[in-house]
Amino acid sequence: MSELAPSDFFLDFYYGDLTHCGASWQGYHEKCTYSKFYFIIDGHCCIQTQNEIFDAQPGCLLLIPAGTEHSYFHTDTRFVTKYWFHFHLAIGGKEFLSKLSLPLMVHVSKTESIENHFCEILKLCENPHFSSQVQLKAEILQLTAFYMEQSGYDGKWTTSESTLLEQLKQYIESNYTQPLTLKELADFAHLHPNYLIRFFKKNIGVPPMRYIMQVKLEKAESLLENTNIPVSELAELLGFSDMNHFYKRFKSYAGKSPTEFRSSFRKIKSDIK
Repeated sequence: MSELAPSDFFLDFYYGDLTHCGASWQGYHEKCTYSKFYFIIDGHCCIQTQNEIFDAQPGCLLLIPAGTEHSYFHTDTRFVTKYWFHFHLAIGGKEFLSKLSLPLMVHVSKTESIENHFCEILKLCENPHFSSQVQLKAEILQLTAFYMEQSGYDGKWTTSESTLLEQLKQYIESNYTQPLTLKELADFAHLHPNYLIRFFKKNIGVPPMRYIMQVKLEKAESLLENTNIPVSELAELLGFSDMNHFYKRFKSYAGKSPTEFRSSFRKIKSDIK
């Protein structure tokens, strides 16, 4: 997992409570834009995803990341008593928890400690003072960190940084002739545009749009050396809508205009023969 600056984190608490859920408590195939924490105090319920069914009972702590399709319902006629809250945790402007390989439920041995966390969170959320809001976020992060430790989290993203970089390079290689935008790349990578810029600078040394331009110019260099395509057609083929822009960019890159570069290359090639 890449090193993250504090400014990369965004945490927002929505609401929560200690609730005694009656027989009407149920929901099917829900997919929320926020994440959920449940801590079961009494009773039994079933939490079901597309691939697994979890029998949640007292001492079970559940974390349902945003975007996870799930259903929930009673498994008997008793009430289910649970602490719960909804929140949003993002890194680099994008939802964070769904990118981790975390189980949906863990069993807690020291239930009193977790119950204290939830009590503190529910108390702090009622206090609008800045210091209380900072403490609230700290409590949520501590609970999230505890959950990750209990689940045996190995510190890796579902998609590794190196894999993501290769995916981005392949996407650019397939689409560099199109008018690619920063937003389009960010949407493809599921990252905030500002975070994507930092990601490229760290791993490649240049921002994404400059990298795309480098790819275009390297292709232009190869085509000038190995084909007879007219410069005007070549520029259009590479996705340059403005011929003057292409000339300016290529001269800055190669030290010569496209026409001069092609002539110079052919002269050198002829001299070698």
